Amino acid sequence: MSETAAAAKIKRSLCKKCQSIIYKKVQVDLSKLNPVSADIFTQSGKDRASFQGKVKTRSCGIYFESRKPEERSGHRMLCDRDYLYVVGGFSNSPTAHLFESESVLQSLLLKEIWRFNLLCDKWEKVDMNYDDFPREMASFACELFLSSLCSDTPSGSNFTRAYMFGGTSFPFGDQPSDRVQILRRVPDRSFHWQQLNTTGHTPIRQYGSSIVFHRGVLYLIGGTTGHIYNSEIRSLSRSCQRTSSEVWEWKLLADGAGLIGRYRHETVVVDDDILIIGGGNTQWVADLDKIPAFDTRTNRLKTYFTYPDSEHGYPMGRMCHACVQYNGKIYILGGCSAVDMETESASLFDDVWELNTSSWKWKKLPTSLTLKMCFHGATDGCIYIFGGALDGKFRTRCNLLQRMWLQPPSLQYFAQRAVLASLPRLFEKILDSLTLSDPQKLFKIAYGYQNDKEREFGSFFNNQLLFRIHSANPGSVQEARCRGFSFPSPEPHFALFGPTDDCVELIGVNSFSYKVFRCSADRIPASVVPYGAE
Repeated sequence: MSETAAAAKIKRSLCKKCQSIIYKKVQVDLSKLNPVSADIFTQSGKDRASFQGKVKTRSCGIYFESRKPEERSGHRMLCDRDYLYVVGGFSNSPTAHLFESESVLQSLLLKEIWRFNLLCDKWEKVDMNYDDFPREMASFACELFLSSLCSDTPSGSNFTRAYMFGGTSFPFGDQPSDRVQILRRVPDRSFHWQQLNTTGHTPIRQYGSSIVFHRGVLYLIGGTTGHIYNSEIRSLSRSCQRTSSEVWEWKLLADGAGLIGRYRHETVVVDDDILIIGGGNTQWVADLDKIPAFDTRTNRLKTYFTYPDSEHGYPMGRMCHACVQYNGKIYILGGCSAVDMETESASLFDDVWELNTSSWKWKKLPTSLTLKMCFHGATDGCIYIFGGALDGKFRTRCNLLQRMWLQPPSLQYFAQRAVLASLPRLFEKILDSLTLSDPQKLFKIAYGYQNDKEREFGSFFNNQLLFRIHSANPGSVQEARCRGFSFPSPEPHFALFGPTDDCVELIGVNSFSYKVFRCSADRIPASVVPYGAE
């Protein structure tokens, strides 16, 4: 076989492979992207082999050696531009870190942090000293502090520090905490814990509280000692006193009179009001038709009256649920009821609800969690849900990771994933260093590889993946030719995903719509028609 014929054969093989991957990525509508149950990354906790050392995993067309976090509940989650973080939790898995622990009971508390690469779908355990972790790593309150707001833009920020309050050892309620810990990200990309020096009206030792940052002040609401439940509201801010070290001061703002004491509730900020969503105790859970709120301007409690879904009414009252705020809407996922005294078991939920903070009307979304669960965690933007308890007596846990898109992903996200899928072996050794916030690194490597192949085989990659990016304005379509994988600004609504003989694949995205188009390669972007209409 001649060199030219060999090159042509390789080119046809690669093009066929790229097209199959492109078709797999492009020919999917939002109904398959949006449901939680359609985007599962890990096996359930019932599969013990899934976390016995290293296992082979396939994701985004890439094979890599990967370990996964153990099944757990009572953990907390953080998410920035590049990673999803899972912090602490409780696990009764036989693979818990008994060999690192002081006792069998303490080994069930997971003193560890895992992060999930949102671009490569890869888990990685953060390298931290076990002895540096706080003792109380279950049902603590956690709040992410960002150097700037997270966004879907390429320049989105990664977090610099996160705050943790309270928590409990095991058995639950044994030695709860009243300390505030800071998880700091240091310049070498590692992390360390630091206890915050506090003074003032210190809260009691408790767990299951909720904390939230607003205008530079940390607010603490509710919690339990394991026996006594409260709805006290405190603030924590930097002290005005001049000292050699940073000191923060606690202030009691409200004693919670008029509110039933609760734990495992969630809090979100709307304007200057902190909404207290759900929560409860062993015998009672808060309803969701009326939502109590704390006005940070007047330091007084108030109530928001909500409107039911026209078909499904109000969501059931619950605690131990996940809650996310995004674009003027509040989402609640899963959770559980109070414990039934006869069965000594709680009812678990798998539903997903949306509360519009403009109309204050509830809407039940046409999707559900893969499994009914509580004590799980979720993050904002694209909602990620990890782990949780699977039965009403809280004995069975999972390490299931699910996600739900609140809006179609950005085209840059699709572009990066498509490049990874089309050249898996090129990137498999550097997956840890590839992130969503640094697309140029990924594209430069692919572009360099392409140029090398062009020098070797001539036009080996001519007209291949991502040579042009297309942008669209309402009522018109404009083409922006971007050699070298740079992206036009503002973010495009249409992007080229590669050739199919004499046609190209275009993806079009609007709010909650997702369509695939085909058009002649020599008439881009004229005469765009929906895919399959020819």
